[in-house]
Amino acid sequence: MDDHRDNEIQGIDGASHPTGESQGTNTSKKTKSRGPSKGVQAKKPMHLQYNQYGIPDGEWSGEYGKQVGSCAARININVKEYSTLDEHTKKGFWEETKLLFHIIDDPAKRREKYFHMCVAKRFGAFKSRLTRRWITKKEKMPKHQTNDMPWDIYHQITEDDWKTFVIERNKPEMLVRREKASKSALQNKHPHRTGQKGYVRKRPEWINDGRLPPEAALTLSSGSSSVTSSLTTAPDRFKKFRSVEWILAHQVKNKEGKWEVDPNDK
Repeated sequence: MDDHRDNEIQGIDGASHPTGESQGTNTSKKTKSRGPSKGVQAKKPMHLQYNQYGIPDGEWSGEYGKQVGSCAARININVKEYSTLDEHTKKGFWEETKLLFHIIDDPAKRREKYFHMCVAKRFGAFKSRLTRRWITKKEKMPKHQTNDMPWDIYHQITEDDWKTFVIERNKPEMLVRREKASKSALQNKHPHRTGQKGYVRKRPEWINDGRLPPEAALTLSSGSSSVTSSLTTAPDRFKKFRSVEWILAHQVKNKEGKWEVDPNDK
């Protein structure tokens, strides 16, 4: 699987918080930071599509991302890792998601495994954000939240939860772990710039500003969540634009307002 396609569900990020503990969303320095956002809201049945790599794609990928955030939100912040969460709860998350998006299990359970991987990432990312904002203070708080505490923004977090979390995060082994993670992050020379939108919701923008041709709007999906349906109806389109999209996802504007990476540079 192409690792850059993981961002297909980061339309995913608009995480939601209907119940449970808490959830954060990824923001950049140039975007307005938010607290918990709204959960899955659809006025018609949602039939999730998957692309040829088994990654959510198409119309409902953004809502799927919110559902991932919703599940991560229900996990107490003092659960050490998603993998340690009881199997009954994890199975419940998946069964709920299947019903919401009319997902049919595949024999190898790749869709379920991918779902749990995404929830685990979101849960870990949220705890890291809490740490950066309120413990290490390496991430600046937005002005309208300067004096807020975690339980003021994420109402699923209690003061007692937070006290326990701070103690755990300040343990020597956690300090070593954070330092190691920071050094590892610095090794990423090509970070994605798609933010919360991911490839699916960035494509229309790239087409509108002329960086992708109109035919790139063709879906990569089968149009169905059925296991028996073909993997993709547009393999040629995917092959043609995959590399260009990867480049576009990593571009930033320079001081002159131009994109630093030429999408025609192979």
